[in-house]
Amino acid sequence: MLRKNLKLLYLIGLTVVLSIVAKQHGHSQSLISSYADETGSIDFALTSGTFRDQPSGSQQQAASLRSFAEGDLILPADAEIKFAYLYWAGSGQTADNTVTFEGQTVTASRTFSDTRLQSTLGISYFGGFADVTSIVESVQAPGTTYRYTMTNLTVDNTGQYFNYQGTVATWTLVCIYRAPSIVEDYKIVIYDGLETFWNGNSSVTSGNTFTLDGFAIGTTGDGEI
Repeated sequence: MLRKNLKLLYLIGLTVVLSIVAKQHGHSQSLISSYADETGSIDFALTSGTFRDQPSGSQQQAASLRSFAEGDLILPADAEIKFAYLYWAGSGQTADNTVTFEGQTVTASRTFSDTRLQSTLGISYFGGFADVTSIVESVQAPGTTYRYTMTNLTVDNTGQYFNYQGTVATWTLVCIYRAPSIVEDYKIVIYDGLETFWNGNSSVTSGNTFTLDGFAIGTTGDGEI
């Protein structure tokens, strides 16, 4: 009898981490919640990229952006892609819901936002989601490492985003695949959303407690986060 193991996929790429924030009533965020789950002889691979090209050592460094963001994805030799999801996040009041990924125009089918800081600090964040299974299947063969590239993500790195070192411009690719070499059943759960955190400050993080459920795990099973 196969064990059912848990692989929890929590997309921290859409969790904006700042050193400044104040919770504002009347504004909203896209709460992190379960989006999808799959069970079977499956596993996942991840990669991500950032448009920021310097560490947050100063305001100038934190606002420095390049025109592209790259990330390498590794697939096993016997992998058969089940689906590939692309997420992106950025700073700005105007959401950029259309990006270029692997030279192709990709438009968000789901969007995220957190506007709780707009009233006091004048900053907001946005995110997008798109199914890019066909793109991944067309450019990457099993058993290879492929470097994915995103361009044309427009974000705001001026004004208060500059002052608070709050510039965000990033993406994450999630690939779920089947493989004959996987001899056990796994349940993979994807949690996504967009919430802003501030250095443990209770005015923002007091409500950021996440309940994970819906899992069937044997006493000898193992899991990953």
